[in-house]
Amino acid sequence: MLSRIFAAARRFPDKTAYIYENNSITYKELQESAERLAERLKGGTAPVIIYGHKSPGMIISILACLICERPYIPCDVCIPHERIRRIAEQSGADTLADCRSGIELIRLNGKGCNIPPHTAYIIFTSGSTGSPKGIYILRKSLERFISYGESVYRMNSSAVPGGHALFSFDLSVADIYLSLCGGRTFHAFDRVPPQDITALTCTPTFLRMCLLSGDFSPENYPSLRTVLCCGEVLQKTTAEKFMTRFKGTRLINAYGPSECCCFVSAHDVTCEDITSPRSVPVGDTEHTASPVSIKNGEIFIGGISAAGGYLDGGGGFGDGGYYTGDSGNAAEGRLFFNGRINGRMIKYSGYRIELSEIEEAIRRAEGVADCTVSPVYDEKGQVTMLKAAVISDCDTGAAQIKNYLARHLPAYMIPKVIERTESLDVTPNGKASGGQ
Repeated sequence: MLSRIFAAARRFPDKTAYIYENNSITYKELQESAERLAERLKGGTAPVIIYGHKSPGMIISILACLICERPYIPCDVCIPHERIRRIAEQSGADTLADCRSGIELIRLNGKGCNIPPHTAYIIFTSGSTGSPKGIYILRKSLERFISYGESVYRMNSSAVPGGHALFSFDLSVADIYLSLCGGRTFHAFDRVPPQDITALTCTPTFLRMCLLSGDFSPENYPSLRTVLCCGEVLQKTTAEKFMTRFKGTRLINAYGPSECCCFVSAHDVTCEDITSPRSVPVGDTEHTASPVSIKNGEIFIGGISAAGGYLDGGGGFGDGGYYTGDSGNAAEGRLFFNGRINGRMIKYSGYRIELSEIEEAIRRAEGVADCTVSPVYDEKGQVTMLKAAVISDCDTGAAQIKNYLARHLPAYMIPKVIERTESLDVTPNGKASGGQ
């Protein structure tokens, strides 16, 4: 991947490689800055936490870590400091690259942990034990994804991909690498897609929000040729609304867990998919990044895409692949997602959330004796918010609990509604019934 990015720098030295708001960097500047930073990072093997929010410094730091073969851990500024401290502790990171204003290297106490060689990056998701869960992705898995992603998007070097995902969210892997490896200009944004983009990578929720505005139209986005959705279920109503408004623009529905490096399957949505009684397919079985099969009703991913693992071991890795925990089926060359097998893990705004982690955080708040957290669904089965039932002292209210959670959890994991209760609902086997 580095050879391709640096080849692009030789071909297009003065071309803009990356844009975010009023900040941009050319390919030549990107390569030279990354090589200088790599010299400062050489000599260590422990992971490097890259902290910031979509600044060019984050892209520079990512490439620098790849050059000196140190795993990087992307952390957005929205992640609370206490959570970052726990991430550093689990990963053994000994350096933090603060990219909020320039790039400042801060020494940490970590000495590395048992991370396999040739690890490209580590991404942390919600964990069922109450702590963030670290997933390491090997370079060969990333290389495989880049090759597969290129075949899915089919962009030329003049394309301008746009992406809204935080760099700590694995969907950004598609934005960053499929742009830079092809000598393209990656235009990152937060809320409103730039009008010059030719491809958009986003969650279905974000696409649905865009479609609420009449400004998101072919007239204002004349260059838009491809939209790829991933991270949660693409509803037929959203697909139909987009395809009706943007006639002739490709809409791709993709699927894949963080454990397997972004997405491993993709499907070009057709009018027939909208009228079919089935859900919108998440892939075509003959064209995947790695072998995808159904084992006892569960989606199983094998091969190079599933070559990573968890920092603490265990999980769904085994039998030469990864058991996703997703129910699915394959029919007529199409792959279908049928929901989570484990109702205590949900998808909310594209993020995978373990309800148990939120519950453990709430229980640590002063004055709280116990709690359950459950999702609220709309009529389409999409999670609209999280709510918590809490047994607490009379003096401990929702505001105090939310203030505590804000220091330990990302904003998207904090329940919007927190209600006091005298008792918690339990299932017949004695477990809390929050979840499904």
